[in-house]
Amino acid sequence: MQPKLRLSVGFCPLRHQTPKWERWFESVGYTGPVPATFLQYGNRARVIDLAFSGHGVALGDKRLLQDDLNSGRLVQLHPHGLEGNDAMYVVFPKAPTPDPRVILFAEWLRDDLANE
Repeated sequence: MQPKLRLSVGFCPLRHQTPKWERWFESVGYTGPVPATFLQYGNRARVIDLAFSGHGVALGDKRLLQDDLNSGRLVQLHPHGLEGNDAMYVVFPKAPTPDPRVILFAEWLRDDLANE
């Protein structure tokens, strides 16, 4: 059973370009009023930075934020998570011969995420 969700007047959801809040509210069975205003940024890092600074609530990738959750710098406000299908890309400058360290890192990252 999910905890009862109540939104306070000061609730300020932050979001990246993809509107996931609506999906999240639906997935927890929330049927109350949804905030009409979202602070929206085209950069995920900025959204998380604003949450760090106490300027709102953000949905983020738990794998990337686990250390911050463990240390208490961020707090998970609700136990429900949302499955995502977002992609991450390793990008680097085009070169005739890419730096082999970058290639090794990209392969390690791909393999590490595939094991989750």
